[in-house]
Amino acid sequence: MRTFTIQNSKDQAEVSKLMFGTTYLGYARPSDAYCQMDQYYEMGGRTIDTARVYSLFEPGDDRPAEAAVGEWLTRTGLRSELLISTKGGHPPMNDMHHPRLSYEELSSDLGKSLEALQTDHVDVYWLHRDDLNRPVAEIMETLHDFVKQGMVRFLGASNWTVERIREANDYANAHGLTPFSASQIQWSYAKTDLKAMGDDTLIIMDEATHRAYLDMNLPVFAFESQAKGLFSKMAQMPADQLPQKVRDRFLNDRFRAENEARFQTVKRLAETYGVSPTVIALAYITCNPLPAGAILGCSNLLQWQDSLAAQDFVLPFEVFGE
Repeated sequence: MRTFTIQNSKDQAEVSKLMFGTTYLGYARPSDAYCQMDQYYEMGGRTIDTARVYSLFEPGDDRPAEAAVGEWLTRTGLRSELLISTKGGHPPMNDMHHPRLSYEELSSDLGKSLEALQTDHVDVYWLHRDDLNRPVAEIMETLHDFVKQGMVRFLGASNWTVERIREANDYANAHGLTPFSASQIQWSYAKTDLKAMGDDTLIIMDEATHRAYLDMNLPVFAFESQAKGLFSKMAQMPADQLPQKVRDRFLNDRFRAENEARFQTVKRLAETYGVSPTVIALAYITCNPLPAGAILGCSNLLQWQDSLAAQDFVLPFEVFGE
């Protein structure tokens, strides 16, 4: 499988262009969860992305996605062959505007993550959200301490603005600390915005943000990279039959015309190259001039097979007309 590189001054690692996303993995039967990870590994995937809050979204949830990953790593003995990426510092589910980035909160989250993952370190540790009222100096000092203790190799910022990432990295570099090596934001070929996503704490890729990432040469892990399967679903059924959440996010009054035009581009390219619409949609990320990979959130093995067909697919990015 194709890869891209993340690095800091002391380390570097290769990241799979297609990453195994685990948002709801804890809800799957263990045998199904293990089977999905088995298939991902067998097809060449080596990067698993998870988070402390994944599969712990509702009261009573008791099987974190991290636990499913940790069980599988122990069963298979594959920990040393995989890059494990997890996140901490997520706000309370009932109050997304209540940051949790104190040293005590992050230390607790990281400790629980390591225990669940059954490992002594994670390769990439992300802050799931920012706290604009907390100085970057304090945040980067906290994160660097985790790196010094050997619990973390690389640092990542999830749903941080490019301005805050640049400020944080400038501080880290000026004070001999570990900077952010990557960013994780919502990014797909389909267009949307914060209002349609229904969460104003997210960061969504746009043209200005893309230019800034290119300028910083900062790699991106793209979540919701398939726009909830928008283009593959549009190839199978009329738009008005798509799931309501898909229509609300990508086919509302603001984005319907543009995303329908983008579907025609996907359809044309899929026919030209003899691949599925899913492969073309993922190629928008994996063949982008920005170093990047797509986090996949598939719910069954057929979806995995369709998505992983994009693992070595390459096309000139110019075909997207951007």
